[in-house]
Amino acid sequence: MFRARSNPSCFLASPTPLRPIARNVRLSALSIAVAFAGCSSSSATETAETAATPPPVPVVVAKIVQKTVPITGEYIARTVAVATVDVKARVSGMLAGVDFEPGQVVKRGQLLFTIAPDEYDASLQASRALLAKAKADLDKALSDTAPDVKRAQLAQEQADLESAVRRLARYRPLAAQRAVTQVDLDDAIAAEQVARSKVTA
Repeated sequence: MFRARSNPSCFLASPTPLRPIARNVRLSALSIAVAFAGCSSSSATETAETAATPPPVPVVVAKIVQKTVPITGEYIARTVAVATVDVKARVSGMLAGVDFEPGQVVKRGQLLFTIAPDEYDASLQASRALLAKAKADLDKALSDTAPDVKRAQLAQEQADLESAVRRLARYRPLAAQRAVTQVDLDDAIAAEQVARSKVTA
């Protein structure tokens, strides 16, 4: 039987106490083997990663210069017109042209749209033809009825004259008796003279 010495790092033991040491040695050897295996596999993984890594990206390099630069900003926005006007046509028709650009500032009285004039030219010509026909019909009617109108007008004026003469004949004796005023007699005389002048004219 062996006795252990005072140095704890070195001891002598019997064959029975050697079993834990052998087990520790085996574990240590196993740990070293695993560590070597891990190192070899990690180096293989690093090699595969380096092979899969793309080359570095080229960059642009510029010198740094100190200077004053304007501060600008970019914003997303929508513009809205201050005033909008609805344009309604007074007449209908096909558009022949648009005489302004979208978003352009326009002034009062400025031409905006041109309507195709064909339909309106035809309508104007038809209206002029109707007007000429109406004038011709009127001239014909006046020439046919002029003597009749004049005869009727003369008969009316003669009847007015006879009525004025009768009234004057009634007022004169009454004015002599002062049954009517002098103003009424003067009005009757003036009416008779007007009626007579119309007949003789």
